[in-house]
Amino acid sequence: MANLGLENSIMVFTGGLGTGKTIAASSYLPPSKVGRVFYLDMEGSANRVVEQLARRDLAFGYYKNLDDEWRSRGLPGQTDLLKSITSGNLPWVDRRQQNTLITIYDIIMKELDDNITPGKFDVVVFDPVGRFEAAMQAFVEANKQNTGWNRKAFGGMWREGFYPLYRGLFSAIHDRGVKVIILTAHLGNPWTDEGPVPGKVRPKAKPELYKICQFYGWLVNDTRNADGAPACVVLKSRLGVTGVDSENDTWVHAQRIPNRIPHFTWDDVERYLETGCDLANPAIGEAVTTEEREMISDGLSTKQMELMLTRAQTALATAQGASFSDPATSSETLMVDPKSMAIKLYADGGGATVQQIAEQLSKPPALVKVWVGA
Repeated sequence: MANLGLENSIMVFTGGLGTGKTIAASSYLPPSKVGRVFYLDMEGSANRVVEQLARRDLAFGYYKNLDDEWRSRGLPGQTDLLKSITSGNLPWVDRRQQNTLITIYDIIMKELDDNITPGKFDVVVFDPVGRFEAAMQAFVEANKQNTGWNRKAFGGMWREGFYPLYRGLFSAIHDRGVKVIILTAHLGNPWTDEGPVPGKVRPKAKPELYKICQFYGWLVNDTRNADGAPACVVLKSRLGVTGVDSENDTWVHAQRIPNRIPHFTWDDVERYLETGCDLANPAIGEAVTTEEREMISDGLSTKQMELMLTRAQTALATAQGASFSDPATSSETLMVDPKSMAIKLYADGGGATVQQIAEQLSKPPALVKVWVGA
């Protein structure tokens, strides 16, 4: 395919098993240019792609399968890792596992630093990103001061730990001449206090990726595609164009990508970028189905949760006879007492689950569950 002109961009693909995430990640460049691809394979997902390339005397410019590294160190598989996270261990079971995850994080960072030669690669792939985020979380937990995470701030691990680390990492990769970073993420069920929510799905990747990326796509199987290509529900797209209407001296903004790409390949994306789409009158397959819209909905948004936190903080400050705007109150009284905050949020009945409260307070769900008596 031709160059899409996407400079310094980040793309994320999520989806169920077998929906084509690895194919999307590995085929951004045409076969003749796969030597410009740097591929970190976290779970052996691209083994078949590597084999098929080799049959044609082709190979990624750099490929590393970290699945053996992960398993040889006794770290849990994807299912066991999810079970650990939801049971209150974020995301390690004990100190040994935390230290092992930090080692994995160091290995990944060394792979990137040693092997992304400036100017050699156009694309860097993390497939999938879940294990890397688990290792990053262990690193942030163990290096709060160095990563800028102020433990007193609720949700600080995500806002102050993950977000700047991700931004800094991707910026450093782009600085070495990489044009596109592609990440894949498994799809799973959101969890409430009672367990997984049937009929609902959410990407197994930190929300920070949604803030940073230019394109976030959810790949779904579509039987209307005879070649087996997936459809892509577009969760976020900054692939529009801005032009100028010289006659009226005005800016013209146009979204080129539909809300749903009925047949997803990079050739299809390129065609949309060239010809655009009619969002008011979508073609067959370009509108998100009701079932897809209902499945991807995910309870409280980050903004809603932040609003609930602010209200709870204000209420606690008032009850304690202090002003919420008082810096001493915010940092010393409220921030040091996450238990009171958790009880307040849960008792208010605003819909926040134990899992959501735990994530915002950077506390294990099992501990929060005890605090609120759930």
